[in-house]
Amino acid sequence: MLWLGLADIGHDTSAFRLIDATGSSGRMTPSKEGRAVVWPDGRMRVARGADRTLRYQLARLCLWERMDGGSYFYRLTAQSLHAAEDHGLTAVHARKILAEIAAPEGVLNALERWARAGMEAKVERQTILHVGDPQVLDLLLKEPSTRRYLREPLGSNSVVVDPIHWRKLQDAALRLGLLIDTPQKRHKQSPE
Repeated sequence: MLWLGLADIGHDTSAFRLIDATGSSGRMTPSKEGRAVVWPDGRMRVARGADRTLRYQLARLCLWERMDGGSYFYRLTAQSLHAAEDHGLTAVHARKILAEIAAPEGVLNALERWARAGMEAKVERQTILHVGDPQVLDLLLKEPSTRRYLREPLGSNSVVVDPIHWRKLQDAALRLGLLIDTPQKRHKQSPE
């Protein structure tokens, strides 16, 4: 009921109150208590008192992040658009919803690109083998016992390694007379 705008909860979530469900116009316009704000990076803030239909549509379209100070915070992401498509919301629907609340042009353009081309880029974690001498990489790529653990080259000194089989790559390389260092543990990086 909270997501539908029919209830409020207390700060410690031990209390709630029902909200009068009458008087909703059904149009997706923000209420007088506060407009929805869309930032260029896809983050959104919607006042608790904003139109329920708008809040419902944004909840279907975006990832919910948090509720803070009487506002709901959402984020438009590729993941949220995939989930919205699974529930029948298209990029055309999304663009219409966000255009009504004056989303920045970059966000609207991203939705148009999504409608035309779908996912155009993604971030992946990779295990990369770097060598000091390009001839070492050439040897590893030519030798069948090591080549099967290597993926796409990233220049003359680097190649993506199958992350599941890096130990087997080390063993096969050692049989060729090459020592390969163990991958370093990744440290958590702060999001920026």
